[in-house]
Amino acid sequence: MTRAAAADGRGNAEADEALRDGYKRPFDVGVIVAAHVLLLPLWALLWALIPLAIRLSGRGPVFYTQERLGLHGKPFRLIKFRTMIPDAEALTGPVLASEGDARVTRVGRVLRRFRLDEMPQVINILRGEMSLVGPRPERPAIAAQCSAETPGFMRRTRVRPGVAGLAQVLANYGVGPSERLRYDNLYIRNMGPRLDLVLLFRAVFVTLRSGERRPRRALGQRRAARPVAAHANGALPHGANGAAPGRPAANGAGEAIPASAAVRQRAP
Repeated sequence: MTRAAAADGRGNAEADEALRDGYKRPFDVGVIVAAHVLLLPLWALLWALIPLAIRLSGRGPVFYTQERLGLHGKPFRLIKFRTMIPDAEALTGPVLASEGDARVTRVGRVLRRFRLDEMPQVINILRGEMSLVGPRPERPAIAAQCSAETPGFMRRTRVRPGVAGLAQVLANYGVGPSERLRYDNLYIRNMGPRLDLVLLFRAVFVTLRSGERRPRRALGQRRAARPVAAHANGALPHGANGAAPGRPAANGAGEAIPASAAVRQRAP
């Protein structure tokens, strides 16, 4: 295949992805509104207690913003509840949080354990900067490092980043950039409302299970790269894109997609 033909094929594929991305905005807003209406007392309690707990735990703001790369690599400010001491990266620069990180506050540990620190990202979604489901947004410095290690890493920004991603649901937050890119490309090729619903429910399930499975984290981390091989050929979760459990789903081109293995634990 010539370079021109390959480039034309990529262009057609990305145009198709952009067309299929049209469901995202009404889907995201609809799910957010429905969730807040159906679970109004719970959300009201969380939105009231979490800021109060952060404020009482010590000095510093309730919210924390950080520059991330959004659609087509455009920077935006991602919003979270603050889980670390103020100016946590003043001396170290951009670094990933580790297990037992001393910079994380006591309240922050609870919020991170159940991913409650991600709640303010609903503001990013309503602004159109993020989606409920999609590749997790990276910081510019981390993205530059990943791009140096994995050519084509920035192609994952051809869709809006998400709060939940296929890599985080089927593997964990500790997978390397090449594995994450493969998961993200797999999601982008097959994205749709039904798949997004499946991944949202699985993300909630994995988050609720994270506490009781915490003692086995080391084993989960050693196995983190294993699901990639199982899903690299297009495998997606049971029930994705309308497939019944035990039956192959279909991707955007109508091709069969074998069902995947069980969900893996996400690491913080």
